[in-house]
Amino acid sequence: DGKYIFTRGNDGLTRTSKIWDLGTKKCVQTFESIRGGAPCFPQFAPSASSYRTLFAKRVSPTGEKTILTPGWEVHENDIKIGDTKILHKWEGDIAPVALWMDRKIVVTSTKVSGDPQSHALVFFDLDAKKPHVLPVGEPFQALNFSADRKLVMLKFGKGLLKLVDWKSGKNIARIQTTTDPLNGELQSCFLLPDNRTLLAVTSYMASIHVWDLKTEKLTKSVLLRGEAQCKPELSPDGRLLATFGAGGVCFFDTKKLKYIAEQGDDDKANLLVVRFAPDGKTYAVGDDNGELHFFTTPKVEP
Repeated sequence: DGKYIFTRGNDGLTRTSKIWDLGTKKCVQTFESIRGGAPCFPQFAPSASSYRTLFAKRVSPTGEKTILTPGWEVHENDIKIGDTKILHKWEGDIAPVALWMDRKIVVTSTKVSGDPQSHALVFFDLDAKKPHVLPVGEPFQALNFSADRKLVMLKFGKGLLKLVDWKSGKNIARIQTTTDPLNGELQSCFLLPDNRTLLAVTSYMASIHVWDLKTEKLTKSVLLRGEAQCKPELSPDGRLLATFGAGGVCFFDTKKLKYIAEQGDDDKANLLVVRFAPDGKTYAVGDDNGELHFFTTPKVEP
């Protein structure tokens, strides 16, 4: 509902996460984990007065090492009271990779039994008893989902992307995003709400490449404003792609396929992250001074 925001930073071996009340601008809760240890995917719960975290179970660290144990747990944490309860847990040699925004499905990655080179995604519905397994073959580097959560987009080596219907296992599209060596490495990719248009951001002569998944053809390439290593952020309605770097935030109109606005940072600090509010009307940027700044999202023509 846009009332709270998560921040996370590293201090030596400790990863510190905080929840801020945007109305009072005060920190309402702080929690810590060991840096480089268990992954954590905090998401606000439907009530908005609590948040949920997914992480691999671990034993107490000894010295500078954290020993991970097989399995994972989903916790629900009350923001105001501070109570925590376990919603779900699973034993097994699998690694959690995502907790969906609908807060019900946990996506994990695992090696296929008997074939160490073959991997699979395992989808755990917290209301169901039996998980759903999607074989994906070779190890993937990253994944993303369509807005309706029906399709999973998998990033493999050498810029290869595969779009798959995760329930049926049907391959929807296969895109080689870096056909030109000058495109460099694929840094990030986004599937627009029409489930047909793909935006791929590549390094070197940094560019945004627009692909039509129905024809599997490149339709347009636009030079990136910002730094390819700084992961862009797509607005909730899919209309704007925010790219950024030392100079500020630039907004790419995904319908007209061009940049329409740029908003700078008066402090001249390096921006580290950009996040849109749930309604898309405002956005926040975090910089290397440890500060958050809030701005109004530029308006777009229909």
